[in-house]
Amino acid sequence: MLLQCLKFINVQKTVILFVISLLVISSFALASASQTGKEYSVTFNETGLPAGDSWYVSLANLSYSSTNSSITFRITNGSYYYFVGSTSGINVSPNHGIISVNGSNVIENVKFLPVYYRVTFNETGLPSGSYWSVNFSGRKVNVDTNSTSFIVPQGEYTFSVESEDSAFTPSPSSGIVYVTSYNVTENILFSQKEYIITFSEVGLGYGTSWSVNLSGENRSSSSSQIYFSLPNGSYNYTIPPVPGYNASVSSGSVNVDGRSQSIQVLFFSTIPYTFIVQGIPPGDHWTLRIGSVTYVSNSSIITVYLPNGTYSYAISLPYGYSGGDLKGKVTYSNNFIIVNAIDMLLIYIAIIVLIIIVDALLVFYVLRKRARAGSKQ
Repeated sequence: MLLQCLKFINVQKTVILFVISLLVISSFALASASQTGKEYSVTFNETGLPAGDSWYVSLANLSYSSTNSSITFRITNGSYYYFVGSTSGINVSPNHGIISVNGSNVIENVKFLPVYYRVTFNETGLPSGSYWSVNFSGRKVNVDTNSTSFIVPQGEYTFSVESEDSAFTPSPSSGIVYVTSYNVTENILFSQKEYIITFSEVGLGYGTSWSVNLSGENRSSSSSQIYFSLPNGSYNYTIPPVPGYNASVSSGSVNVDGRSQSIQVLFFSTIPYTFIVQGIPPGDHWTLRIGSVTYVSNSSIITVYLPNGTYSYAISLPYGYSGGDLKGKVTYSNNFIIVNAIDMLLIYIAIIVLIIIVDALLVFYVLRKRARAGSKQ
């Protein structure tokens, strides 16, 4: 009987333990079931991204982008793979990983790291060893090689370039460099400044062609000026002959030293126009006006060198003298004029003396005739 009672009690304990176990398992299952559908926030906070740049996060088959510093997802418990990036290509750390959500909100901090690129300036045109400089957004460097570089993150940068030798000018001399996702190279061409060298002629007839040969370059013109554009340096020049003229300079050199220059060339006609006045005493002055110029001489000859052409002339003799061909025209084929001056005062005196003699003879004749008539009476 006692043995049966003990067996009954053991059975009851077993049932009670079983019931208690079921209750515990049921309560745990209910608690788990209540947690399965609950969502929690997973927030990604970024630092280092330039203001206004867009970034994105992919998580649990979702992808959000934003220009703010935070992106938040609402997801249930579990482990999820994520990926972080920016539309501008800036590196981020970490850029991927696994987020575990286990009954609480999660915060993941990511940091965007700037990517650096090389901006290279290459110059050509400067003599070897010449110094030049680049001012790159306030950072100025002087170099004597043909290249210099800057390491910078993405962005927009201004620059200016100049040479230590003012005789050279860069192209471009300034500008903007846009650094996006690759290295940038700026090519700078230095050119020597050029200055105007002007050759001016005086003395050639209108429309007469002349020329200048400067360091092998020959230029011709029928106007009074010929221009060359040259950098600094020393240059030889020649003035080819112009038919009918002699030049004041036929060759020479010009030293260009950072300024424009002018060289005057005087041309003298090789054609003589000769005027000879005969018959006036030595030392007496006479004048010749030919074209718009008046010449004075106290000798018997005036020779004028003029370009080929036809010219009007007028000769003025000393007081009391006259002669033929005192006015007229001269040409290249008729360029020798002789004027025989006559002293009109002597002629006037001779005429007066002759008149006096004639008058005296007439008086003598009349008086003699009257005397004869009186003797006959």
